[in-house]
Amino acid sequence: MATNGLLTALTLYRCGTLTFGQAATRAGQTDDAFARTLADYGIPAHD
Repeated sequence: MATNGLLTALTLYRCGTLTFGQAATRAGQTDDAFARTLADYGIPAHD
């Protein structure tokens, strides 16, 4: 289940407010885990 922090990080990343690394940190995930999460949510990685 996604947490509020994760959903916030995904939203801010998708809007371009956070970089990939910043969003991964905010979500509490490693870069690899965050990349998988982006794929799970259908959000393209752009950094």
